[in-house]
Amino acid sequence: MFKSSENLDFNYAPIISVKLSEMEALCELAEKSKDLLLPLIPLRPWQSSKKLENTFKRIKDTFGDRKVIIDIDQFFLSNYYEKRADEEGRPVINEIHELADSTNGYENWIRLITAHENYIPTVQLGDLSVLEDQLAKLIELNRGIVVRFNAAEIDIAEHLDTLNRIAEFGCDDLFLIYDYGQVSREILSYVEGIANLIQLAHSRLNNPLISVSSTSFPSSFSGYSDGDISIIERLLFNKLRSELEQARFVYSDWASARADRIEGGGRVPPPRLDYPLKNEWMILREDFEDPKDIKKGEKEGIYKKLALKMTTKEYWDKSLHVWGTQLIELTSLGDAYGISSPQKSTAVRINIHLHQQLYYDHLYGSTDTDDLWLED
Repeated sequence: MFKSSENLDFNYAPIISVKLSEMEALCELAEKSKDLLLPLIPLRPWQSSKKLENTFKRIKDTFGDRKVIIDIDQFFLSNYYEKRADEEGRPVINEIHELADSTNGYENWIRLITAHENYIPTVQLGDLSVLEDQLAKLIELNRGIVVRFNAAEIDIAEHLDTLNRIAEFGCDDLFLIYDYGQVSREILSYVEGIANLIQLAHSRLNNPLISVSSTSFPSSFSGYSDGDISIIERLLFNKLRSELEQARFVYSDWASARADRIEGGGRVPPPRLDYPLKNEWMILREDFEDPKDIKKGEKEGIYKKLALKMTTKEYWDKSLHVWGTQLIELTSLGDAYGISSPQKSTAVRINIHLHQQLYYDHLYGSTDTDDLWLED
């Protein structure tokens, strides 16, 4: 799957949450584009579902039977650490806790992965005392192994010990993901240290595939109306790839979503449209006339106004035909199917972002992957 002796059948490994906007964005990606994608999906409940089987169903409905990397959503797990189904009335909470149980080398986790033939496992690092037991079982599946490190909190001594213990297995089908989560431009000043970390892994293991993943998409747009935001995660990747030519890299990010989940506030957020380019997100935003007294149709009117403005900008690519760009065009026409909520606007951004990063090294105009999506 990840061996250096084999040609990779994917060129982008985004981390995508089981959330409505992200699942819709991935679902609406062109089928031929999905074939080039290997998403990492951390397991969490699908919306208000009571059972984890609904998460599996949503993943299948979104991505078919294609291979996906599966992990446990640690953000969800930590926020529900003390909660159980008796409190929430949702057995799915217990199910996720059971997957994180390290008994017998994470036997519940191994059982889940084994039951889904298209699931590629991540090594669970919560209990390193059972690392060898877990690795032995995962290697037997012969699907490749992903090790996702929480790079923002990494302990070098422990990390080196983990690498050495993995190396003892002689596995040559490894994919290492150094996940920095939410980042700012400041991370670019640590390129040398990150490169040393990757070099350490490269020297200990048998030429593993490597990703450095993160997201710099902001949470606040206060006072923002028209401009651009650099995609720091892409700049970081480009710098590392140029400095470590001996390492095997594949691009990964958080698909332009935020890594630290923000709880919704009391007020309706001002309408905003985001248009991803390869290295920037272009932003248009406009507040309501009176946020405390939003008039009927005002929100839809602002989205239409923003879409009209966006489609006349110099950065708008008329030749880019994907679901997200078509929704922006429909919105500019005042179509009822257009964008009328932050959730739909987010799905549009993520859909376009996935396409732009998937075809990052292609020339503009050479990636028409539209599946001829049409409005019913």
